[in-house]
Amino acid sequence: MTKIANGNTANYKLEKQYIVLFNSRFNLSWNESDIKRYQEMWRAGLSEQEIANKFGCHIVEVLLFGICLTEQDKLTRRPKGLFGLQVTI
Repeated sequence: MTKIANGNTANYKLEKQYIVLFNSRFNLSWNESDIKRYQEMWRAGLSEQEIANKFGCHIVEVLLFGICLTEQDKLTRRPKGLFGLQVTI
């Protein structure tokens, strides 16, 4: 049971929100389903740019999200790191 603002309780499943206010130019709000989606793409070998394209956001947002996930031990190391399976420079 979750207590809501008016004091009533309800059976709501609350999804964690991870909000980082860094620069108002970027949207840095992520939720649990975003974490799972990011992890799946990371394991599949997508580059940070490809992940940004899938999320429809700026690469800086995805890079900072990846750093946060790494700091929380929610990402595993991979051979080509940020570049994924395809290294394009």
